Amino acid sequence: MTDTDLRPDATDELTQALRERVLVMDGAMGTMIQRQGLSEDDFRGERFADWDSDLQGNNDLLVLTQPELITDLHRQYLEAAPSSSRPTPSTRSASRWPTTAWRTSRVR
Repeated sequence: MTDTDLRPDATDELTQALRERVLVMDGAMGTMIQRQGLSEDDFRGERFADWDSDLQGNNDLLVLTQPELITDLHRQYLEAAPSSSRPTPSTRSASRWPTTAWRTSRVR
């Protein structure tokens, strides 16, 4: 499977859309999450209650511990009618999870 199979070239479509209107390409998900004022316990949830390091600020983890919140934030973004929507990598959170952490049975 090639990269274009996963992500088809949308250059022509985006070029045409740019000729017609302003496109907003940043949903500011991190900002929306920060506005929630979540605590360490909110980030941990039940699943990571006994995790041995701080988890607050690891926004990627909220998909597992606060799925309703993340769904609601995505819904709010989509209700604002963006021209385009796609996830972007979270480099800040990625550095908080060493590869070995994902291999433990505690994460499964």
